[in-house]
Amino acid sequence: MNRTHSVNYAVIAQVLEDMKNGQLYKTKRMGFEDKDLEAIRDASKACLLASSTVQWCAVKINLAVLRGLLKRIEEDRIEAEETDRLLRLSASTKLLAQNYGLTSQEIAMWRGIVGVPAIRGRPHNLPDAACDDLWRRFTALVEASSADTDDEKAMITIVAKLAESTQYPFTSIWRLICEWKNEKLI
Repeated sequence: MNRTHSVNYAVIAQVLEDMKNGQLYKTKRMGFEDKDLEAIRDASKACLLASSTVQWCAVKINLAVLRGLLKRIEEDRIEAEETDRLLRLSASTKLLAQNYGLTSQEIAMWRGIVGVPAIRGRPHNLPDAACDDLWRRFTALVEASSADTDDEKAMITIVAKLAESTQYPFTSIWRLICEWKNEKLI
């Protein structure tokens, strides 16, 4: 059975594309020399190399780079899920910009994608009974998670949990906690 090696085909296709675009440095980084590139420019030789049943090239995986990329992809996925969650809970544009590095235009576009209307005006003041309930819940969550109240990311996580469990807007709870911090209650 005559079986071609797809890696041969992929390498030749990439080399031809790079040569066409004048990116010879890429072909050199792959390990090709000038005389090899001259031969590959001949269409019949390139075709024979691509369809060869002999594997004339090998793929080397740089595991450190691969794992770094996979880790970054996972971090980006988690951050996107957190951003979606915060948008659905009514987090402010200012908070998202400060903590996730998004511009107001990106946040507005993200809101549109997620289907969350833009927040207008100031956050609502919560009733006193809600503030008392939130204080109990907040202090319990901080204690249970051993969160540092000066760690803004930890506070965002706690406020998100409070917003989900109480149905109060994230921004209203955030503002309340900021008031507690200003009053040195936490």
